[in-house]
Amino acid sequence: RSLIFEKIPFFVLSGASSTITFIVQRSGGAIKTTDELSFGIRLANAFISYIRYIHKMLWPSRLVMFYPYPEGTLPIRQILGAIVLLCAVTALVLWLGRRHKYLLVGWLWYLGILAPVIGLVQVGNQAMADRYSYVSIIGLFVIVAWLLPTSFATGTCRKFILALSAGIILSVLTVCTGFQIRHWRNSIALFRHALESTDNNYIAHCCIAEPLRQSGYLDGAIFHNKEALRIRPDYLEAHNGLAIALFEKGYPSEAITHFSKALQIDPGFVEARGNLASALARQGRFEEAVSQYRKALELMPDNATIHNGIGVALGKVGQYDQAIFHFRRALQINPDFSDARNNLTYTLSRQRKAR
Repeated sequence: RSLIFEKIPFFVLSGASSTITFIVQRSGGAIKTTDELSFGIRLANAFISYIRYIHKMLWPSRLVMFYPYPEGTLPIRQILGAIVLLCAVTALVLWLGRRHKYLLVGWLWYLGILAPVIGLVQVGNQAMADRYSYVSIIGLFVIVAWLLPTSFATGTCRKFILALSAGIILSVLTVCTGFQIRHWRNSIALFRHALESTDNNYIAHCCIAEPLRQSGYLDGAIFHNKEALRIRPDYLEAHNGLAIALFEKGYPSEAITHFSKALQIDPGFVEARGNLASALARQGRFEEAVSQYRKALELMPDNATIHNGIGVALGKVGQYDQAIFHFRRALQINPDFSDARNNLTYTLSRQRKAR
């Protein structure tokens, strides 16, 4: 009883931390509703993930930065297989746990610590994440650490076998680590590996598109953003990224269409609003650009880039006083904003000439 009572403060602190985390994540829009992802899918994925984490602990392969939820329903055989396997192991541990308490401790450690992040309360879009297993699999290593020494006869032979086995395992995992590190040499390599290791990974498609665009591979950026939208048609970042690549490729009308689609899905997407305004301005549609910039400023009034953009558009239509106001506001927010300073100087000279 005393051992239980002494741990009550830790349970209280854990509960308080979990509550605060949930409130913060929900206020930030990270918590998925059952309309977005049904509880049945979450529960099925939770059972499968418990098994997948063990598999990746035993053989850490196909490790990626994002594991997407499978499109459609999960295979029934996988769900039933995971449930049967988890129940069988749990029953075996409970049966043997009285004699070998490390089995009970290790297995309950694994199940319990992984439970808050197994996806029943879904935060983000991932089906699972390797980082969630770092603490939970300590329980499985507890089982291994106690089970292996008792599985061999005593004496020098046991020590030799354990030492040799440990050396082989560490050597193999060292080689695997070397291969895994190669995928992290740059963003393109990282997300290409994710695409090769998973199916329908719309996040990876969208993420690889941006470094490709920055490197000048506009066709590749367009292709991957379109693939992301094929998988997830309402993916805001892909609409925005595709529009930027299309505009740089020389297709402004198509770019404006995708900026507009992103804003239809989420009118509060400030980045897409600012990009749409910029695209309209580059087409000479300055009145429309000013309108979009004003809507963006309603959402983000302290954005120096937006103030500079609307200043340029206002200057083009001869509204120099308002343009100067926005350039000065941009410099108040960011005194080192050289573009805004240059635009302010130029507009002041234009204003003097106009008078």
